Amino acid sequence: MDPVWRYERTLNFPISIARAWALFTDPKETSAWLLPFVEKDSGKSETTIDGQPPVSLEVLTAERQRKLHTAMKGGNIPGSTEMIATFGEENGGSCIDVMHFGFGDAERWRIFGTSFSRGWDEAIGDLILYVRTGINLPRHIDDRRASIAAWPCRREWGIEITDVFPGGFSDQAGMRPGDILVKLGRAGIYDVADIWTFARARAAGDEVEATYMRGKTLLTGKGRLSRFEDFGE
Repeated sequence: MDPVWRYERTLNFPISIARAWALFTDPKETSAWLLPFVEKDSGKSETTIDGQPPVSLEVLTAERQRKLHTAMKGGNIPGSTEMIATFGEENGGSCIDVMHFGFGDAERWRIFGTSFSRGWDEAIGDLILYVRTGINLPRHIDDRRASIAAWPCRREWGIEITDVFPGGFSDQAGMRPGDILVKLGRAGIYDVADIWTFARARAAGDEVEATYMRGKTLLTGKGRLSRFEDFGE
């Protein structure tokens, strides 16, 4: 089956290849920048995000300090993902090529892939900071926040709302699929990360004004931010 979505990053670290490998395979190291996975009797590992089904992780192949191939499914993933991380030595340090592939419904991945990519950008930011400082403080993992109760999709011109969950914040504010979200309160919204930053700094139940465009009409509406556990993002 061919993937319908992909994500790629190349990382360069001034560390040994053995340490680089451990960052992706040793639970003590991976917990510093990824959600903590717990190994099950089945041989797979599992993690849970509040309000979502468990996410399972399976190692498909592992060539020590050379290549790691894993598969992940569950949670709100619309199908499954596979990650291939390739490790090499470069300029006295390590080079890691990370590739993610999404399998399943292409339209759902067009929407979900925006959030998945931004999530991995944040996680990798935590990884880089951990390597530089040695301090275990994963910002992406500490992710319990309020929610706008809608699926955002990144467009060239900003954030398009693709799904609105009944009863949630976006629904209360009057938003519909196809609307372009341009502001939450006084904060300009250009990317999914802007929504996350706004929602992380506020509590579910806070009343917020949303500014959005429907066609060529600029609209505003108010609602109470939803619980992330109830709706996600």
